[in-house]
Amino acid sequence: MNTNKLLNPLVVGIALCSIVLAVFIIYWPSLPGPFIFDDEQNIKHIASHSHLEKLQQVLIYITSGGTSLIERPLSFLSFYINDNAWPSNPESFRLTNISIHALNAILVWWLSFRLILLAYPEISNKKTITLASIIALIWALHPIHVNAVAYIVQRMTLLSGTFVLSGLIIYTYGRELIVKEKVTKGLIYMSSAILVFMPLAFLSKQTGILLPLLIAAVELTLFNKLREKKIVAKWSIFFIIIPILLVIIGLTIKADEKVFSWYDALTYTPVERLMTESRILFDYIAKIIIPKTSTSSLFHDNYTISHSLLAPISTLIAILAILLGIIAVALKRHQWPLLTFAIAWFLAGHTLESTVIGLELYYEHRNYIPSFSILFALVIAGNQIFKDKTPISIMFAGSFILLIAFVAHMNTSIWESKAKLLSSWYADNPKSIRTAVTVSGVLHNIGDYDAARKVVIQAQNDWPLRPDPPLLLLLLNISHNKFTPGDVEKALSSIPSDYTHSNTVADIVTYLYKPIIKGKDIPITIQDIEKIINHLLKNPNTRREDASIKWKNITYSLYYHLAIIASQQGNLEKTMLYSNKANNMVQKPDLMALQATWLMSAGLNEEALHVARKGLAISENLTLTRYMNPHYNNLSILVERLEKMTIKNQ
Repeated sequence: MNTNKLLNPLVVGIALCSIVLAVFIIYWPSLPGPFIFDDEQNIKHIASHSHLEKLQQVLIYITSGGTSLIERPLSFLSFYINDNAWPSNPESFRLTNISIHALNAILVWWLSFRLILLAYPEISNKKTITLASIIALIWALHPIHVNAVAYIVQRMTLLSGTFVLSGLIIYTYGRELIVKEKVTKGLIYMSSAILVFMPLAFLSKQTGILLPLLIAAVELTLFNKLREKKIVAKWSIFFIIIPILLVIIGLTIKADEKVFSWYDALTYTPVERLMTESRILFDYIAKIIIPKTSTSSLFHDNYTISHSLLAPISTLIAILAILLGIIAVALKRHQWPLLTFAIAWFLAGHTLESTVIGLELYYEHRNYIPSFSILFALVIAGNQIFKDKTPISIMFAGSFILLIAFVAHMNTSIWESKAKLLSSWYADNPKSIRTAVTVSGVLHNIGDYDAARKVVIQAQNDWPLRPDPPLLLLLLNISHNKFTPGDVEKALSSIPSDYTHSNTVADIVTYLYKPIIKGKDIPITIQDIEKIINHLLKNPNTRREDASIKWKNITYSLYYHLAIIASQQGNLEKTMLYSNKANNMVQKPDLMALQATWLMSAGLNEEALHVARKGLAISENLTLTRYMNPHYNNLSILVERLEKMTIKNQ
């Protein structure tokens, strides 16, 4: 097998520069776009704890408040490098995303070249470079990746992709050395792909653990005819099979906590999710092969759930098709290496996020790495079909590139402003509750009450079990002087006691009562707010001890709001009652520090000291080290102060 193809530096340089330039041209319109949805939640803590030294601030931020070394610290570090102030300018963050995507396009070119080099040595050097360039350009400009690049928080997907692609490239070098009988050196390369790049990918996003599965997909299909398979098989036991088994065992041990615990906050069961994802995978494939000319919404929370194999019937068809694909990989990978590669890689890439783990159903960014195999297969198959018909192959490739560039440009252009982005998403998918809630906020901010109200009422009709539309309607009426007597009761009567989980409900309550605390004259009272919160606390999920952290966070927030209201009323007994109930849901040292302050203000120094010590102990247990404990300084100073006051009073 001849694997000694030489690269023409000038040709390759022109090709790669053209791909990078195309990426920046297509994505440049998105540059001034806003922070949106989870961006703020993940980035706003970047400026927290400014009283600590710089290294502490960085370590606390990238380790999720000093609590974990594995919750995507490399991605958070990259955010910190962009900016360490908040509020910040999203432009620099998005420019970094675009740059990483351009780098990944180069890596896709490199990986494509390496795969063709090893799997298709009969293809000429010039054509190999051309095919790799077409694959990389299509992948780089494909509109299915727009949300992954333009949505800032998906930096995590991009960075993980960087390390996954790098690991795969290193693996192909090792595999080539094995073919050339340089076994020891080859095994070192192959092993470093797993030992070095899988951890880096995982520390950017958990999907990085799929690197061994992707290597297995390549080895079983495209590389199934390469020499020295016995050596690779023995190596695979330790570096492919064992890592995969460890992941499966880990997920099994932590199944209740990490896999199934969130289902009480979702509207489907694990089985329903698995069935629904079978249909979604084919929806992804359709979008990869034939990009939609309409703009693509970020959220698909209204996607039809598969309640059985026949409801809808496409569920059974999709599952059978996936099973046939798996059988083809197992039995026909020698005869159909290209097709089975596309199937095996795509399914491997979706193993974590598109099976039973309790995540939301549908996100296009999940195709960032999985889409590669389908695009690779399309280009290589096209080359095989039109091998002797170069003009036709150029016409097809050029037309497809122009199509995806056009659609991608449409999608990136709407990112230039929040209003344009959300209005486009809402027009594309008006049934999405998340999009509707956010669009109503934008319309409210520009003073268009009628349009905002129309959106909220439609959302309430579409999602009768959601608590946020009735509360949003109440908030709109108050904010725009449209409030009438009975609006509070009307809102409460529209919220069933078994309402479904909503991440926004606690925030809406905050918007309702903060003006009252600030002394503003609004038509509802503190008693109305208490009535609303107590109604929300009737949901059985707010009282379950075994509720998931998603429900516990809502319950915590509702009791916290009641505690703040009671403190403003000067009612210490109710303040402590509600804050203790909040702590029973989620123990947070900062709330305990606040409790100690309330008690100290009432002259109850011994009680305050007890709470402050408890908060300090909990903060020590939650964080990895004292150095990375963001609460230690404040709580230790508070404890020391209270100890002195207690001794003095004695």
